[in-house]
Amino acid sequence: MLKLHEKYIVDENGKKTAVMIGMDKFKKIMKIVEDYEDIKDFDERMKNPTWITSEDFLKKTK
Repeated sequence: MLKLHEKYIVDENGKKTAVMIGMDKFKKIMKIVEDYEDIKDFDERMKNPTWITSEDFLKKTK
């Protein structure tokens, strides 16, 4: 479990309006989000995969 040690910024009514976390925690969260987006993208692409032969791939890369 990721311990954030967050601090909240509140308005004059005491309503939380923002949160502050350390940069190291922010980077970890962003890495998790990026990994999740990659997994989502992969899962979506696998719904309708398009496969090509290695020969066709090599022709396209030349």
